[in-house]
Amino acid sequence: MSDTKFAIMLPYYGPKALLQQAVLSVLRQQTATGWTLTVLDDAYPDESAGHWVKSLNDPRITYMRNPENLGLALNFQKALELSTGTYTILLGSDDVLLPNYIGELDRLTGMLPDAAIVQPGVSVIDETGQAVRPLVDRVKSAIRPRLRGRAERVLSGEALATSLLRGDWAYFPSIAWKTVNVRSFGFDSGMETALDLRLLLSVIGDGGSMVIGDEVCFTYRRHKKSVSSELAREGGRFTEEEALFREFERKFAAMGWRKAQRAARCHITSRAYRLLTHLQPKAGDRG
Repeated sequence: MSDTKFAIMLPYYGPKALLQQAVLSVLRQQTATGWTLTVLDDAYPDESAGHWVKSLNDPRITYMRNPENLGLALNFQKALELSTGTYTILLGSDDVLLPNYIGELDRLTGMLPDAAIVQPGVSVIDETGQAVRPLVDRVKSAIRPRLRGRAERVLSGEALATSLLRGDWAYFPSIAWKTVNVRSFGFDSGMETALDLRLLLSVIGDGGSMVIGDEVCFTYRRHKKSVSSELAREGGRFTEEEALFREFERKFAAMGWRKAQRAARCHITSRAYRLLTHLQPKAGDRG
């Protein structure tokens, strides 16, 4: 069914310098096999990134350029459809893998092959590559389920859905998705910032489990200016989230998941973030 175990799909729309860091971090993996990288250029005006990727001349790396700009959700959907891996990773073009990333995913999936979602340990950097821990990431750390002294933990069902609805503590670009579990859901083309949580909740509602790991192997870049922070100021982010919460409030009610239904209705951290955005209109973060 699959050509490789881990298909790293990298939707790209500038800037080139950060893409180069992301691609080079993939090449620095301690595990040299079992992965492929595909860069999907969404018609970024500067075509030099494509020339650079091709110049690497690495058979594990493919570069593709869309004839016209598809937008975030549709380029993500294309990445998912093109994946030939048992697991699909939708890497951000500004994020950085640590050298142990593929090795840690291999360990987690080897121990727990039935998990549909694999969330490894993550650290956070800013635009300059410096380690940071802003409020949003301190909150994520506080609400993330504890591993109880273990190196990994499996979560599933209503408890997992409820936890994520109370506050989305996952880091979407770091996740390895079992491709067969996510293809049937895909991405909502009408969303820009809540599409990751929608996919998580859809897979969980369909019976998929998540394994979370303790070993940090991924660095997530948090920008002061981003799609999610700008939409937050304009209200678009919260409009998306409200629609998402209403959708899953109805879905989980029909499934009899009462705690998840209530969490979708209340969505405490989303409302708190909305309040914070209004109180501090110049302070924004990538979601």
